[in-house]
Amino acid sequence: MCGFQSNLRKEMPMNFKEFESEVLRYFRETLGEEYTISINEVRKNNNIIRNGLLMKKRGQSITPNIYLNRFYEQYIEGEELQNIVDTIWSTYVEALQSFDAENFKFELDLEQQKDKIVYRLVSYQENEEKLKQLPHIRFLDLAITFYCFVELREETLSMVCISHEMAKRWKTDVKGLLAYAHQNTPRLFPIVCNSLENVIRHMLNDERFEELFCGQEDEVTMYVVTNESGINGATVMLYEDAFHEIAQNLGGKLIILPSSIHELILIPFDEAINTDYLVSLVKEVNLTQVPWEDVLSNNIYLYDFSTKSFEIL
Repeated sequence: MCGFQSNLRKEMPMNFKEFESEVLRYFRETLGEEYTISINEVRKNNNIIRNGLLMKKRGQSITPNIYLNRFYEQYIEGEELQNIVDTIWSTYVEALQSFDAENFKFELDLEQQKDKIVYRLVSYQENEEKLKQLPHIRFLDLAITFYCFVELREETLSMVCISHEMAKRWKTDVKGLLAYAHQNTPRLFPIVCNSLENVIRHMLNDERFEELFCGQEDEVTMYVVTNESGINGATVMLYEDAFHEIAQNLGGKLIILPSSIHELILIPFDEAINTDYLVSLVKEVNLTQVPWEDVLSNNIYLYDFSTKSFEIL
Protein backbone atom coordinates (compact mmCIF):
# COMPACT_ATOMS: atom_id res chain seq x y z
CA MET A 1 0.00 0.00 0.00
CA CYS A 2 2.35 2.63 -1.34
CA GLY A 3 2.66 5.83 0.68
CA PHE A 4 1.29 4.42 3.94
CA GLN A 5 3.37 3.56 6.96
CA SER A 6 3.02 -0.06 8.08
CA ASN A 7 1.25 -0.43 11.40
CA LEU A 8 0.66 -4.16 11.40
CA ARG A 9 1.21 -6.27 14.45
CA LYS A 10 3.68 -9.12 14.03
CA GLU A 11 2.15 -11.76 16.30
CA MET A 12 1.77 -15.08 14.50
CA PRO A 13 -0.22 -17.08 13.80
CA MET A 14 -3.76 -15.66 13.94
CA ASN A 15 -7.08 -17.45 13.48
CA PHE A 16 -9.47 -16.06 10.87
CA LYS A 17 -11.32 -13.73 13.27
CA GLU A 18 -8.05 -12.30 14.55
CA PHE A 19 -6.83 -11.88 10.97
CA GLU A 20 -10.06 -10.11 10.04
CA SER A 21 -9.79 -7.78 13.05
CA GLU A 22 -6.17 -6.96 12.26
CA VAL A 23 -6.99 -6.11 8.63
CA LEU A 24 -9.89 -3.91 9.80
CA ARG A 25 -7.67 -2.14 12.33
CA TYR A 26 -4.94 -1.58 9.76
CA PHE A 27 -7.18 0.04 7.17
CA ARG A 28 -9.10 2.10 9.74
CA GLU A 29 -5.87 3.54 11.12
CA THR A 30 -4.27 3.93 7.70
CA LEU A 31 -7.18 5.47 5.80
CA GLY A 32 -8.58 7.57 8.62
CA GLU A 33 -12.03 9.05 9.10
CA GLU A 34 -12.56 9.74 5.41
CA TYR A 35 -13.34 6.02 4.93
CA THR A 36 -15.90 3.76 6.58
CA ILE A 37 -14.37 0.28 6.98
CA SER A 38 -16.60 -2.69 7.78
CA ILE A 39 -17.11 -6.42 7.29
CA ASN A 40 -20.00 -7.71 5.19
CA GLU A 41 -20.90 -11.36 5.87
CA VAL A 42 -22.38 -12.97 2.75
CA ARG A 43 -24.14 -16.34 2.64
CA LYS A 44 -23.13 -17.87 -0.68
CA ASN A 45 -24.38 -21.00 -2.43
CA ASN A 46 -24.60 -24.18 -0.31
CA ASN A 47 -24.46 -22.17 2.93
CA ILE A 48 -20.87 -21.07 2.39
CA ILE A 49 -20.13 -17.93 4.42
CA ARG A 50 -17.76 -15.35 2.93
CA ASN A 51 -16.55 -12.29 4.81
CA GLY A 52 -16.18 -9.25 2.61
CA LEU A 53 -14.17 -6.14 3.44
CA LEU A 54 -15.98 -2.91 2.55
CA MET A 55 -13.95 0.31 2.27
CA LYS A 56 -16.27 3.16 1.42
CA LYS A 57 -14.92 6.65 0.95
CA ARG A 58 -17.07 9.60 2.02
CA GLY A 59 -19.41 10.46 -0.86
CA GLN A 60 -18.77 7.14 -2.67
CA SER A 61 -21.99 5.53 -3.91
CA ILE A 62 -20.74 1.94 -4.30
CA THR A 63 -17.68 -0.03 -3.26
CA PRO A 64 -16.19 -3.46 -4.05
CA ASN A 65 -16.87 -6.36 -1.69
CA ILE A 66 -13.40 -7.87 -1.20
CA TYR A 67 -13.64 -11.35 0.29
CA LEU A 68 -11.00 -11.94 2.95
CA ASN A 69 -11.20 -15.73 3.03
CA ARG A 70 -8.78 -16.25 0.16
CA PHE A 71 -6.36 -13.72 1.64
CA TYR A 72 -6.41 -15.61 4.93
CA GLU A 73 -5.44 -18.76 3.03
CA GLN A 74 -2.41 -16.88 1.68
CA TYR A 75 -1.54 -15.80 5.22
CA ILE A 76 -1.73 -19.40 6.50
CA GLU A 77 0.52 -20.47 3.63
CA GLY A 78 3.17 -18.02 4.86
CA GLU A 79 2.56 -14.78 2.95
CA GLU A 80 3.67 -11.65 4.81
CA LEU A 81 0.77 -9.68 6.26
CA GLN A 82 2.08 -6.43 4.78
CA ASN A 83 2.06 -7.99 1.30
CA ILE A 84 -1.51 -9.17 1.87
CA VAL A 85 -2.89 -5.75 2.83
CA ASP A 86 -1.00 -4.22 -0.10
CA THR A 87 -2.73 -6.72 -2.40
CA ILE A 88 -6.12 -5.99 -0.82
CA TRP A 89 -5.61 -2.28 -1.46
CA SER A 90 -4.53 -2.93 -5.07
CA THR A 91 -7.60 -5.12 -5.57
CA TYR A 92 -9.82 -2.35 -4.23
CA VAL A 93 -8.24 0.33 -6.48
CA GLU A 94 -8.37 -1.87 -9.59
CA ALA A 95 -12.01 -2.79 -8.95
CA LEU A 96 -12.99 0.87 -8.68
CA GLN A 97 -11.03 1.76 -11.83
CA SER A 98 -12.62 -1.04 -13.84
CA PHE A 99 -16.13 -0.06 -12.78
CA ASP A 100 -17.72 3.22 -13.82
CA ALA A 101 -18.98 4.09 -10.35
CA GLU A 102 -19.87 7.67 -11.30
CA ASN A 103 -22.30 6.58 -14.01
CA PHE A 104 -23.55 3.42 -12.35
CA LYS A 105 -27.26 3.54 -11.67
CA PHE A 106 -29.17 0.52 -10.44
CA GLU A 107 -32.84 1.36 -10.21
CA LEU A 108 -34.66 -1.17 -8.06
CA ASP A 109 -38.06 -0.84 -9.71
CA LEU A 110 -39.78 -3.48 -11.80
CA GLU A 111 -40.06 -1.37 -14.93
CA GLN A 112 -36.26 -0.93 -15.03
CA GLN A 113 -35.45 -4.54 -14.12
CA LYS A 114 -38.13 -6.66 -15.83
CA ASP A 115 -35.93 -7.40 -18.85
CA LYS A 116 -33.01 -8.42 -16.61
CA ILE A 117 -34.78 -10.86 -14.27
CA VAL A 118 -33.13 -14.28 -14.61
CA TYR A 119 -33.13 -17.55 -12.68
CA ARG A 120 -30.55 -20.00 -11.43
CA LEU A 121 -30.61 -23.49 -9.92
CA VAL A 122 -29.26 -24.38 -6.48
CA SER A 123 -29.55 -27.32 -4.11
CA TYR A 124 -32.73 -27.01 -2.03
CA GLN A 125 -31.43 -28.92 0.98
CA GLU A 126 -28.09 -27.13 1.19
CA ASN A 127 -29.67 -23.66 0.88
CA GLU A 128 -32.77 -24.06 3.04
CA GLU A 129 -31.83 -21.27 5.43
CA LYS A 130 -31.08 -18.77 2.67
CA LEU A 131 -34.21 -19.76 0.73
CA LYS A 132 -36.39 -18.56 3.61
CA GLN A 133 -35.53 -15.02 2.49
CA LEU A 134 -36.07 -15.62 -1.23
CA PRO A 135 -38.96 -16.26 -3.61
CA HIS A 136 -38.24 -19.71 -5.02
CA ILE A 137 -39.78 -22.74 -6.68
CA ARG A 138 -39.02 -26.36 -5.81
CA PHE A 139 -37.72 -28.32 -8.81
CA LEU A 140 -36.67 -31.96 -8.29
CA ASP A 141 -34.24 -31.76 -5.35
CA LEU A 142 -33.30 -28.24 -6.42
CA ALA A 143 -34.68 -24.72 -6.08
CA ILE A 144 -35.20 -22.07 -8.75
CA THR A 145 -34.14 -18.66 -7.45
CA PHE A 146 -34.34 -15.25 -9.08
CA TYR A 147 -31.83 -12.45 -9.70
CA CYS A 148 -31.45 -9.17 -11.55
CA PHE A 149 -28.60 -9.40 -14.04
CA VAL A 150 -26.21 -6.44 -13.68
CA GLU A 151 -23.03 -7.13 -15.61
CA LEU A 152 -20.79 -9.85 -17.05
CA ARG A 153 -17.14 -8.81 -17.01
CA GLU A 154 -14.03 -10.97 -17.42
CA GLU A 155 -15.75 -14.22 -16.42
CA THR A 156 -17.36 -12.58 -13.38
CA LEU A 157 -21.13 -12.32 -13.24
CA SER A 158 -22.71 -9.56 -11.18
CA MET A 159 -26.31 -10.13 -10.08
CA VAL A 160 -28.62 -8.78 -7.39
CA CYS A 161 -30.59 -11.44 -5.54
CA ILE A 162 -34.36 -10.89 -5.52
CA SER A 163 -35.72 -11.15 -1.97
CA HIS A 164 -39.27 -11.46 -0.65
CA GLU A 165 -39.09 -7.78 0.26
CA MET A 166 -38.13 -6.78 -3.29
CA ALA A 167 -40.86 -8.95 -4.86
CA LYS A 168 -43.42 -7.45 -2.47
CA ARG A 169 -42.31 -3.94 -3.45
CA TRP A 170 -42.78 -4.91 -7.08
CA LYS A 171 -46.22 -6.41 -6.30
CA THR A 172 -45.27 -9.66 -7.97
CA ASP A 173 -44.84 -13.31 -6.93
CA VAL A 174 -42.88 -16.38 -8.05
CA LYS A 175 -45.19 -16.91 -11.03
CA GLY A 176 -44.53 -13.40 -12.26
CA LEU A 177 -40.78 -13.72 -11.67
CA LEU A 178 -40.75 -17.07 -13.46
CA ALA A 179 -42.52 -15.60 -16.49
CA TYR A 180 -39.90 -12.85 -16.78
CA ALA A 181 -37.01 -15.26 -16.19
CA HIS A 182 -38.29 -17.73 -18.79
CA GLN A 183 -38.08 -14.93 -21.35
CA ASN A 184 -34.82 -13.33 -20.24
CA THR A 185 -32.46 -16.09 -19.16
CA PRO A 186 -32.24 -17.99 -22.48
CA ARG A 187 -31.86 -14.64 -24.29
CA LEU A 188 -29.12 -13.25 -22.03
CA PHE A 189 -27.36 -16.60 -21.50
CA PRO A 190 -27.90 -18.77 -24.62
CA ILE A 191 -27.48 -22.53 -24.35
CA VAL A 192 -24.31 -24.26 -25.60
CA CYS A 193 -23.98 -28.01 -26.17
CA ASN A 194 -20.82 -29.90 -27.16
CA SER A 195 -19.68 -33.48 -27.01
CA LEU A 196 -17.41 -34.14 -24.03
CA GLU A 197 -14.83 -35.38 -26.51
CA ASN A 198 -14.78 -32.02 -28.28
CA VAL A 199 -14.53 -30.14 -25.00
CA ILE A 200 -11.51 -32.21 -23.95
CA ARG A 201 -9.97 -31.88 -27.42
CA HIS A 202 -9.93 -28.09 -26.99
CA MET A 203 -8.17 -28.50 -23.64
CA LEU A 204 -5.40 -30.87 -24.79
CA ASN A 205 -2.85 -31.01 -27.56
CA ASP A 206 -3.52 -33.51 -30.37
CA GLU A 207 -0.97 -36.04 -29.14
CA ARG A 208 -2.31 -36.17 -25.59
CA PHE A 209 -5.89 -36.32 -26.89
CA GLU A 210 -5.09 -39.33 -29.09
CA GLU A 211 -3.49 -41.10 -26.13
CA LEU A 212 -6.65 -40.74 -24.10
CA PHE A 213 -9.25 -41.47 -26.77
CA CYS A 214 -7.50 -44.03 -28.95
CA GLY A 215 -9.68 -47.13 -29.17
CA GLN A 216 -12.63 -45.59 -27.32
CA GLU A 217 -15.10 -45.78 -30.22
CA ASP A 218 -17.51 -48.06 -28.32
CA GLU A 219 -17.76 -45.83 -25.27
CA VAL A 220 -20.99 -43.95 -24.53
CA THR A 221 -20.99 -40.47 -26.06
CA MET A 222 -21.42 -37.75 -23.45
CA TYR A 223 -22.35 -34.12 -24.00
CA VAL A 224 -21.57 -31.01 -21.97
CA VAL A 225 -24.33 -28.43 -21.85
CA THR A 226 -24.02 -24.99 -20.29
CA ASN A 227 -24.58 -21.36 -21.33
CA GLU A 228 -22.31 -19.07 -23.33
CA SER A 229 -20.79 -17.51 -20.21
CA GLY A 230 -20.14 -20.85 -18.52
CA ILE A 231 -21.53 -19.38 -15.27
CA ASN A 232 -24.63 -20.91 -13.63
CA GLY A 233 -24.98 -22.99 -16.78
CA ALA A 234 -26.95 -25.81 -15.12
CA THR A 235 -29.92 -23.45 -15.42
CA VAL A 236 -30.28 -24.48 -19.08
CA MET A 237 -32.36 -27.41 -17.78
CA LEU A 238 -35.13 -24.83 -17.48
CA TYR A 239 -34.87 -23.62 -21.10
CA GLU A 240 -37.97 -25.49 -22.24
CA ASP A 241 -37.66 -25.14 -26.01
CA ALA A 242 -33.88 -25.31 -26.32
CA PHE A 243 -33.42 -28.22 -23.90
CA HIS A 244 -36.31 -30.08 -25.52
CA GLU A 245 -34.68 -29.66 -28.93
CA ILE A 246 -31.37 -31.05 -27.64
CA ALA A 247 -33.18 -34.08 -26.20
CA GLN A 248 -34.94 -34.63 -29.51
CA ASN A 249 -31.64 -34.53 -31.39
CA LEU A 250 -30.01 -36.96 -28.95
CA GLY A 251 -32.68 -39.64 -29.08
CA GLY A 252 -35.54 -38.43 -26.90
CA LYS A 253 -34.48 -39.46 -23.40
CA LEU A 254 -31.48 -38.04 -21.58
CA ILE A 255 -29.66 -38.97 -18.40
CA ILE A 256 -28.47 -35.75 -16.77
CA LEU A 257 -25.40 -35.63 -14.54
CA PRO A 258 -25.22 -32.33 -12.59
CA SER A 259 -21.46 -31.86 -12.72
CA SER A 260 -21.77 -28.44 -11.02
CA ILE A 261 -23.99 -25.36 -10.86
CA HIS A 262 -22.17 -24.26 -14.02
CA GLU A 263 -22.72 -27.20 -16.37
CA LEU A 264 -24.44 -30.53 -16.96
CA ILE A 265 -23.31 -33.74 -18.63
CA LEU A 266 -25.90 -35.42 -20.85
CA ILE A 267 -25.96 -39.11 -21.82
CA PRO A 268 -28.49 -40.47 -24.32
CA PHE A 269 -30.63 -42.95 -22.39
CA ASP A 270 -29.95 -46.66 -22.75
CA GLU A 271 -31.46 -49.45 -20.62
CA ALA A 272 -28.01 -51.01 -20.34
CA ILE A 273 -26.49 -47.98 -18.60
CA ASN A 274 -25.67 -48.61 -14.95
CA THR A 275 -27.36 -45.64 -13.27
CA ASP A 276 -26.15 -46.67 -9.79
CA TYR A 277 -22.59 -46.34 -11.03
CA LEU A 278 -23.36 -42.87 -12.44
CA VAL A 279 -24.81 -41.75 -9.10
CA SER A 280 -21.70 -42.95 -7.28
CA LEU A 281 -19.55 -41.18 -9.89
CA VAL A 282 -21.35 -37.86 -9.38
CA LYS A 283 -20.97 -38.16 -5.59
CA GLU A 284 -17.26 -38.91 -5.89
CA VAL A 285 -16.63 -36.02 -8.27
CA ASN A 286 -18.57 -33.62 -6.04
CA LEU A 287 -16.55 -34.76 -3.04
CA THR A 288 -13.11 -34.66 -4.63
CA GLN A 289 -13.17 -32.36 -7.67
CA VAL A 290 -15.87 -29.69 -7.33
CA PRO A 291 -15.62 -26.78 -4.85
CA TRP A 292 -18.45 -27.12 -2.33
CA GLU A 293 -19.81 -23.73 -3.38
CA ASP A 294 -20.28 -25.08 -6.92
CA VAL A 295 -21.94 -28.42 -6.09
CA LEU A 296 -25.49 -28.73 -7.42
CA SER A 297 -26.67 -32.21 -6.48
CA ASN A 298 -25.58 -35.77 -5.75
CA ASN A 299 -28.54 -37.12 -7.72
CA ILE A 300 -28.89 -37.76 -11.44
CA TYR A 301 -31.97 -37.06 -13.53
CA LEU A 302 -33.90 -38.41 -16.50
CA TYR A 303 -35.51 -36.11 -19.06
CA ASP A 304 -38.23 -37.60 -21.26
CA PHE A 305 -38.75 -35.83 -24.59
CA SER A 306 -42.24 -37.29 -25.10
CA THR A 307 -43.66 -35.93 -21.84
CA LYS A 308 -41.27 -32.95 -21.38
CA SER A 309 -40.71 -34.14 -17.83
CA PHE A 310 -37.81 -34.64 -15.40
CA GLU A 311 -37.39 -37.22 -12.68
CA ILE A 312 -34.72 -38.23 -10.19
CA LEU A 313 -33.19 -41.62 -11.00
